[in-house]
Amino acid sequence: MLKTDAATEPCFDATECVTVAYMVAIIHFWLQGVVMLKFVFSIRTRNGQKVEGLLISSHDAAGAETKVKQMYQHCEILSCELRQQEHKHLETVTIEEILTLISK
Repeated sequence: MLKTDAATEPCFDATECVTVAYMVAIIHFWLQGVVMLKFVFSIRTRNGQKVEGLLISSHDAAGAETKVKQMYQHCEILSCELRQQEHKHLETVTIEEILTLISK
């Protein structure tokens, strides 16, 4: 809650500052439109078992490959395909609408 003191300027509680900063960060990334791509992998594990249809989200193919190799150490990647993205129409949101949501 916003606190006021006759001798000082208005200030926020420390916990509210952290919460507001967290919300601002989320809104920042949301407004930037951070896109996560989806990749479908087929791999062969180190034991020789074939795994197909392994879905990994990442910003790019290299990042997705890194995630696969972290989960399946010493695997062989047989194929990697970019999954077709559905185009969703994003509605524009004003700062006032965002502030209204935060204040609730």
